[in-house]
Amino acid sequence: MLAVGAEDLTVFLNGQSQGDRSQAAAIGRTSRYGTSRLRGRVLATVLSVAGTLAFDLRLLGEVVVDHIGIHDPLDPATLRLAVTEASWSVDEDRKTLTVEARCVHPAIHQALQEV
Repeated sequence: MLAVGAEDLTVFLNGQSQGDRSQAAAIGRTSRYGTSRLRGRVLATVLSVAGTLAFDLRLLGEVVVDHIGIHDPLDPATLRLAVTEASWSVDEDRKTLTVEARCVHPAIHQALQEV
C-alpha cells in the first residue's frame, strides 16, 4: 500500500521551490521488505511508452479522418479490428520495436506508421 500524504504528493507533482522535479520528494511504499521509492520520471516514461504502444484510436493521425466517407472509405470497425489485432515484438538487437498489423486499407497503414 502506498504511504502517501497529501503534502508529499503535492511536492512530488509540483516539484520543490528550488530545483526541478527530480529533486522533489519521493513517494514511499512500505512493505514487509522495507521502504521503496517510486521514481516519478521513470514512471512517466513507462506510462508514455505504454500509451503510445496501446494505439489509442483517438490519437491516430488525420489520415484516418480524411478517409472515412470517401470513394474508397475506411470503415471504423475495420480500423478498430486492425488496431486490436496489431502486436508488437522486440527485435533481436533488443533496441527496436516492430509492429505487425493487417492493413487492409492504405489509411490504416499510414496511421500506424505515424505512431
